[in-house]
Amino acid sequence: MSNETTPAALSAQEAAIESGKKVLHGTATDRVLRLFEAIRTAGPPRVALERAVYFTESFKTTEGQPLVLRWAKALKNIAEKMSVAIFDDELIVGRPCTWFGRYSLVYPELDGTIIQEGAKDFIAAKEAGAPDAVTVTEEDKKIIDEVLFPYWKGKDFTPNFIKALPPETRHLFWGSDPENVGTKFSFVIISTSTMRHSQNWAR
Repeated sequence: MSNETTPAALSAQEAAIESGKKVLHGTATDRVLRLFEAIRTAGPPRVALERAVYFTESFKTTEGQPLVLRWAKALKNIAEKMSVAIFDDELIVGRPCTWFGRYSLVYPELDGTIIQEGAKDFIAAKEAGAPDAVTVTEEDKKIIDEVLFPYWKGKDFTPNFIKALPPETRHLFWGSDPENVGTKFSFVIISTSTMRHSQNWAR
């Protein structure tokens, strides 16, 4: 009986990497490959706040109105004011930022109470040299600290969802600290699913 082991077959991705291919299946046009390469080499992701600013701007003016109407007005405000960016080689356009590359989109209506802590974590990861850490500029931090956090603290979905839970359930998932509004989990979670399901996002 032989002691030799049969090498495991390469996955499609491993085989593509080994052979130097840029496409796993089929073919891609030069235009598509240029887009892929441009995104890949654009640098680390950056936090994108423009949508959050216009959403917040609208919500400040619609206090007391039905929530569905507030959302509609916020969407209108965003659509009217968001910057438009069209980049080379794009056939389908539209993105929530003015740079061509990766981004981290902020939803203050879901994360407003913990947005400052999130920014601090991004900055600390960047300073520690973490690969692909999200960039938060000084201007971004100022917007978070002076515009988004002051308005949304305690109003966003996450802390209100946690506070509405029965005490036993809250303790099971977020521990016994009543001040914990979603930053410390005591269970295994798919990142951000607790708050994101409130918008019925498909995953």
